Amino acid sequence: SMVEEDKSDSCEECHKFRIDVVIKNFEASSEYHEEDVDLAYFIGAYEELNKFIGLLGRIFHFVQADVREKTNKLLDLREKDPNSYRSVKSMVTFENQQQNYPGSKALLGLHR
Repeated sequence: SMVEEDKSDSCEECHKFRIDVVIKNFEASSEYHEEDVDLAYFIGAYEELNKFIGLLGRIFHFVQADVREKTNKLLDLREKDPNSYRSVKSMVTFENQQQNYPGSKALLGLHR
């Protein structure tokens, strides 16, 4: 769909950061859950923010890798158990019952 004018900026095009995508995702994440956050949109917002972190240069690559690791962990958990990992509240409730907190740890890691 994208017309490549110049090879040098084609990669920059595919990583273009869009703040509106971040805002829409964060807004949508709390739209249907009173005092709760939808994990799918929340992860989407962080994945988009991570594109921005990537634009900050080499020195931030470890930050970008760290964020990607956490979002991938949450995506993985959601895939295996979509119901328990539907929202932050359902995740915390579920992980408390299991006495195992992989999602909560990943989420806290994103907020550092």
